[in-house]
Amino acid sequence: MYLCCAGRVPTLPGKVDIRIDRKRFEKPGIHLFQSCFEAGKSMYKPGLRLFAVTGTGDSLEEAREKCLEGLTGIRGKNILYQKDIGIRELGEKIPETV
Repeated sequence: MYLCCAGRVPTLPGKVDIRIDRKRFEKPGIHLFQSCFEAGKSMYKPGLRLFAVTGTGDSLEEAREKCLEGLTGIRGKNILYQKDIGIRELGEKIPETV
C-alpha cells in the first residue's frame, strides 16, 4: 500500500513531519520502500507518494495483515492510504471511507 500526502492534487517537494518505527520493519514479511529522503533529523518528500509498505505471507490474508501492521509503524500529519487493497480477493466488504 502506498502512503501519500492528504489531498488529491500532487504536492510540492518539501519537508514532512513523519516518524517511522524502524523495528516494525525488521519483522519477517513486513517491507518498507521509502521515496522520502532524510537529511539530518528531517525528512523530505519528492512528491505525493511517501512510502510503499508491503506484506508477504502464505496467503493473501496473511500478507495483508502484515502490510497493515507495517502501516501502524508510520506516524505523521496529513498522510493517508487506501484501505480497500485486497478486500475483494478476501471476500470482505469494502469500507465506505478510504
